Amino acid sequence: MKQLCERYSRAVANIKKLWSGRQPPPGIDAPPSIPLLRHIINQAYSRAITSPEDLNSYEPFSPEVYGETSFELVCEVIKLTKMTENDVFLDLGSGVGQIVLQVAAKVGCKCYGLEKADIPAKFARSMEEEFVKWMDWYGKSYGEFELIKGDFLDPSFDEILQSATVIFTNNFAFGPKLNHELKLKFANLKDGTKIVSSHEFCPINFRVTSRNMSDIGSIMHVAELSSLKGSVSWTGKQVSYYLHTIDRGKLEKFYLRQKHPDEYKSESSSHSSSSSSDDDSCSDSSSDSGDDHFKSALQRIKLSHSRPGSKKEHLNSDLKSRSGKTPKTAAGHKEDERWRKKRWPQLKSRGHKDSNSSAFSSSAVSSPGIMDVDGLFCKSLPEKLKTAM
Repeated sequence: MKQLCERYSRAVANIKKLWSGRQPPPGIDAPPSIPLLRHIINQAYSRAITSPEDLNSYEPFSPEVYGETSFELVCEVIKLTKMTENDVFLDLGSGVGQIVLQVAAKVGCKCYGLEKADIPAKFARSMEEEFVKWMDWYGKSYGEFELIKGDFLDPSFDEILQSATVIFTNNFAFGPKLNHELKLKFANLKDGTKIVSSHEFCPINFRVTSRNMSDIGSIMHVAELSSLKGSVSWTGKQVSYYLHTIDRGKLEKFYLRQKHPDEYKSESSSHSSSSSSDDDSCSDSSSDSGDDHFKSALQRIKLSHSRPGSKKEHLNSDLKSRSGKTPKTAAGHKEDERWRKKRWPQLKSRGHKDSNSSAFSSSAVSSPGIMDVDGLFCKSLPEKLKTAM
């Protein structure tokens, strides 16, 4: 079988020489299709990772927790970041390197992978050999890539980090200390660099102020990639990913606002005036509806007070007599006395004072509320409704 494969490889090499200087036939030296690339990655993984259980030999809840990202999720990341062959891709914590290999084959750009753990880094070398062999077998092209064993916080890798235009990291289990160290590294990235992570490095609604302008959020925009499809190996639930874009213009605008506040205030006022004009019709309609509610409430109260023979009628007549609008009759005074004896205990328990031996004294009438049928104060009644009564 080995001899047959060698003979096939020599035959393919001779065919490629015949096509040198000419346009190759379709499918030769071209990027692989998505199904073929998935097959090649799976083939290389099954041959290179001889003992997958060794990948789980790590300290629990440590930054070196091993996890793998699905093929579908990496395809979504490539699509959303709009990577081209002119980009430089960097995977921080690349594991066995399957993400780096997938990006190198799909996009054709230069790719780097940094892995600190010994066991995944050892398997990554085998993955590289198998990937190159199978890509050559199918006659497919891929970009330049390099899988490196080392700590990405090491200053010797700063040059690679600063040259990257797209960075991917599964930092969900890194912890606050390691994520803070990464923030310090990201502060030196060039404008336009995109960072895709499983945990945000600053809040999505971060607002630059004089107190936090030294934070990494002052030079980056953050958006949640809610449309990502795919899965990860460390959980069965869907994991949220975040896209960070380096933009120092955000901090520059803050300095300009501090230096020229009047100019930005005039701009903001013009925007607010345009938005308020759009809301005038809504406010008019809401005021109309409020007047309708007021009129209906006033009508109901007037009807309830005009019922003949009711206690509310006596209350209404008493209120009018206190204001000098209607003369008080003897029958009205007797009714007041009976009403006072019946309702005064309730009023007294609520803290009202007996003025001139009448529950409906001038102090009660001039209080912030008016008396209802149960002898209680309605303090929540609108002022214009009280004056209308």
